[in-house]
Amino acid sequence: DWVLGNESTADETFSSAEQSLVSSFRTGGGALLISGSEIGWDLDRSSGPTTADRTFYNSVLKADHVVDSSGDWTVDGVAGSLFAGLNGVAFDNGSGFSYTVGYPDVLAASGGSSACLQYSAGVVAGVQFTSPPLVNLGFPLETLNSSTTRDDMMQRILRFLTPAYSGISGAQPVTVTTSSLPNATVGLSYSQIG
Repeated sequence: DWVLGNESTADETFSSAEQSLVSSFRTGGGALLISGSEIGWDLDRSSGPTTADRTFYNSVLKADHVVDSSGDWTVDGVAGSLFAGLNGVAFDNGSGFSYTVGYPDVLAASGGSSACLQYSAGVVAGVQFTSPPLVNLGFPLETLNSSTTRDDMMQRILRFLTPAYSGISGAQPVTVTTSSLPNATVGLSYSQIG
């Protein structure tokens, strides 16, 4: 997971050393989730980025930068994608619980990827790539306004990135009795991975 939040050219999104490490990780079959705003702006805008920056964004992160800001803070799942069936998913535009996403990137699929999320205007908010698995979002995943939707999206991402992942079978209560407090119980939840 490479979660970047709000980025810009002032905050170098991926240094050349980071690009090299991530490229090697991907070449070795590593699955990757990347999310954040202005990653595309930093690495692939019309003027400014280096050829290496553009190549990294287009070939390794499998996206093209289209527009600096969607002007839209709601996304829908694309039919046939890992997010199929999700509709009206809102992330923070300043009235949510986390932090304002100033410039959510509009992306285009590149290098064999396909759209998985779109803004309400129908332009691409995220791409997915199958082998090795990659999910690249043009906004910070952690800014989704609904924790239930955020959990659902993370489960979908985990299933996509790790095909052997069997999913979350649901929270199951566990009772733990401590020796120092014999009558105390602690409720825990866990996810079953198998």
